[in-house]
Amino acid sequence: MDPVTAMVVGSTALGIGGKVYEGKSAKKAASSEAQQLELNAARARREGRSRAQESRRQTSRIMSDATAAQASSGFSASDAQAIKQRGDISGAGKYNELAYLYESEMDAQGLQRGARNTRKTGSRQAKGAYLGAAQTAIGGYVDYKKLGL
Repeated sequence: MDPVTAMVVGSTALGIGGKVYEGKSAKKAASSEAQQLELNAARARREGRSRAQESRRQTSRIMSDATAAQASSGFSASDAQAIKQRGDISGAGKYNELAYLYESEMDAQGLQRGARNTRKTGSRQAKGAYLGAAQTAIGGYVDYKKLGL
């Protein structure tokens, strides 16, 4: 093989290898980023459940305190106003609990969408790089033919 042919073949091979490596790297980087987003989604859900559980615990404590205060005040803890107050406390507590769960679920779903989109982007970048490798191969062949080799 003459030196010119060797240069054309070597250059083409290096170009192809570089494009393939670029594609694999893009896909791997996207996959790593997507995994981190998925971990963040799981963490968001755990935090939401934890906050909801804490809200439930606080509501229960406040309800107990309200019942004790109502009973110690000399009034009946079972009269209409006392029941309404405890119902309001319970309702606000349940609202907060569900709001924490909803918020964390929305955050988690957003992170999961981001992970899917990141994977798709990485896959598209890899396909683009592989097409670039094919283009480099064709270009190398054309150069080879132009030189009349």
